[in-house]
Amino acid sequence: DGDDYSADEVEVQSKAANEMRYGKVGHSEGSAGGDSRASVAAIAEAPKPEAPKPGTKPKGPMTQAEYQELRSQLREVYDPQTGRTRLVRGTGEIVERIVSSSEHANLNRTATYGDGSSYARDIMRAAGARKMGEECTGKICSLVA
Repeated sequence: DGDDYSADEVEVQSKAANEMRYGKVGHSEGSAGGDSRASVAAIAEAPKPEAPKPGTKPKGPMTQAEYQELRSQLREVYDPQTGRTRLVRGTGEIVERIVSSSEHANLNRTATYGDGSSYARDIMRAAGARKMGEECTGKICSLVA
């Protein structure tokens, strides 16, 4: 072979060969058949994987306690498009409220008004797009056609 390597270079080269063989280090196109000393040096100087930052949680399934804590969180979310305010758990579940019949009628009136306004706005937007010669996209476009 004729190459003179120090003991450290031989150790690094054998580690690099094992890492490449077992897939721990990616094989770049430039290292195939080139100067082996350059590739050994590049592998030896490769950055080590960072330890996880403190305060970050490893990915994986939730524990029962974490799920119960998340499920116990409730927040009100306002939908500006329809005018509705909903209770949402931390898990994303929508929670129904128990209200009196007069409050129920008021909520229905508000929701119906918001739904009608949203529908009218979508129809007008689709009609305007069609009038301008633009392509109409969305569910509402089939009604304007």
